Amino acid sequence: MVPGAGGDVNTTLPLVLNIVAIFCFCIVGIIGLVFAIQAGTAKKNGDMETARAKAKTSLILAIVGIALGIVGGATSFILNAANM
Repeated sequence: MVPGAGGDVNTTLPLVLNIVAIFCFCIVGIIGLVFAIQAGTAKKNGDMETARAKAKTSLILAIVGIALGIVGGATSFILNAANM
């Protein structure tokens, strides 16, 4: 690949965020982690378009997983506080 001919794909950020999402909302984080690993593999093989698409999907799943974890945690906290 020629430098500057399509840019680089960041596969580290989706990987790290999905590991965090696993602790927040397990199912979505695991699915996102699979996509992040596939993105890294595609990047190593030189398929930047596939890597970009899978990294984007992985990033979206990480954000959704973290958001669901925060909402679930807040809901749990509120319900536990109301029952005291």
